[in-house]
Amino acid sequence: YYIKNKAKLKGLGSYPRVSLAKARELANQIIARVKAGEDVIEVDRQKAVEAKELEEAEKAKNENTFEKIAWQWFEHKYGEKNNSAIKRDKKRLEKLIADIGTIPIDELRAKDVLPHLQEIENSGHIIKAYDVSAIARQVCEHAMLLGLVDVNYLQSITKLLKPRPEVKHREALTDKVEVGKMLKAVWKNNRSYPSIILGLKLIIYLPTRTNELRLAQWEEFDFDKKLWTIPCERMKNSKEHTVPLSRQVIELLEELKKYNGNSKYVLARLDNPNKVIGDHSLLNCLKTSDLDGGTHKLTVHGLRGMFSSLLNELSKGQLSVVIEKQLSHNERDKTKAAYDHAQYIDERRELMQRYADMLDQLRSEAE
Repeated sequence: YYIKNKAKLKGLGSYPRVSLAKARELANQIIARVKAGEDVIEVDRQKAVEAKELEEAEKAKNENTFEKIAWQWFEHKYGEKNNSAIKRDKKRLEKLIADIGTIPIDELRAKDVLPHLQEIENSGHIIKAYDVSAIARQVCEHAMLLGLVDVNYLQSITKLLKPRPEVKHREALTDKVEVGKMLKAVWKNNRSYPSIILGLKLIIYLPTRTNELRLAQWEEFDFDKKLWTIPCERMKNSKEHTVPLSRQVIELLEELKKYNGNSKYVLARLDNPNKVIGDHSLLNCLKTSDLDGGTHKLTVHGLRGMFSSLLNELSKGQLSVVIEKQLSHNERDKTKAAYDHAQYIDERRELMQRYADMLDQLRSEAE
């Protein structure tokens, strides 16, 4: 056929794959299209290009699922870091992926995520629902930065959740008389086996976060230097933390060695030295102590608040930086954060011994 006086040749296929009758039919169709002013070869070529682009777009859509982008976001955010908070987020992400993982990221809408969040809400964990919604929202923000979506449809998804409950801060003892009563009760508690009762006494003196002590191994302790180095993977801020050991803590550790010296764990289970005591063992031990004066509301985490309050009061706020370092709180001031934690090691040694002696004095006065 001719287009603008230029001859073009359109093949119909080879025989016998294309029969003679089929060839006549195709030829008649092409003649009709040419008479209508159509450049058959060019039009068919353009259709083939569009079909291929559509196929590739569909393939990309199917590949860029929520699951794929979610793991890319997780890797980008956390990399090689690993601590209890990251493990918690990973578990939450895995459950989210189980529900919506196959949905293409550019088709994901709030209505797809909402049932998962409402299930969490209905189980009584409203704050957790907000935390999981934040994970989903950040995955979509990641997709937007990669140019895979134009809009983050989960940006305002929390407006569909129940109101966030008021945060209730963990109880902390600040009255010295009540602290003395609490210590007296704990030291008289003989209802738990050694790893638990000695572990509770340790965390009162130290005081670290529960898992930082619960998962402690003997190899982390330097008894010559009187230092305990907590590895970064157990720290909330993913940074290695050094804890000076007071005389009282050393004595408790020596006592624990009599029971758990053959285990790698400081707070090993009595029935299985290859495992540590349970998540709530220290808290339950605190609750079973004969506490009075309202101290039954105290939690293990509240011991950190007690540490901060008593020492800030004792030092009239002059040791606040050292106290915050000892609690391994992140420094918000970037200039202060630039200083190495070893700068305060001597101050922290003195602080920890001073605190242990003060607790002993308060316990003695309560006897």
